Amino acid sequence: MNTCKSPATDNNLLVRLKDWEDHASWQNFFDTYSKLIHGQSISAGLMEFEAQEVVQDTLIEIGHQVRNSRFDAQRGSFRKWLFRMTHWRIANQFKKRTPGMVSMDSIAADTSDGSDETGTDPSLVAEADQSWDRDWHEAMLKVAMKNLRNKIGHKDFQVFASLVQHNWPVAQVVRIFGMNRAHVYVVKLRVAALVKKEIARLENGNNTPGRTRI
Repeated sequence: MNTCKSPATDNNLLVRLKDWEDHASWQNFFDTYSKLIHGQSISAGLMEFEAQEVVQDTLIEIGHQVRNSRFDAQRGSFRKWLFRMTHWRIANQFKKRTPGMVSMDSIAADTSDGSDETGTDPSLVAEADQSWDRDWHEAMLKVAMKNLRNKIGHKDFQVFASLVQHNWPVAQVVRIFGMNRAHVYVVKLRVAALVKKEIARLENGNNTPGRTRI
């Protein structure tokens, strides 16, 4: 499934994160992005405790930068900003190891301020960026499906999940759910439109419970 690309962000959620006492918004942020950050850390070659530190350090730094209004949506999307923030901290974890254990992928992502990639190997940066985009879309899809689970008919939800998340062939879906192919395609198109809309909402930083409109 092709999900929409992240638009330039005014990020309602980021605005709410300026209030460190807004626990609900911070929990939403953690639920949405922590697994993405953790997955990138593990993929880069970090151990579990190191990956957990990356998650913690990245979220703490985001809190500081958001509170001090250092994120500028005019300079790029939130997705790219979070990518730089995460990979800078992945690189920092490798720096704590002995020199022979440093990952080349992390060296490629290492920058002085988490925003400038000058001087790195372009091929390594591109590879890390592609991996991030894949993980980003997967994370957004999972959150969108979770948010929509109770808003879509149970059978339609299961059909869509089987096709998109579990990659079942249409013939298997037809057999398991007792539907004809035309009905399966209609369900997929209808639910995909709702998921795409929900992902766009999430990528705009709006992940407040109760505000989903479908």
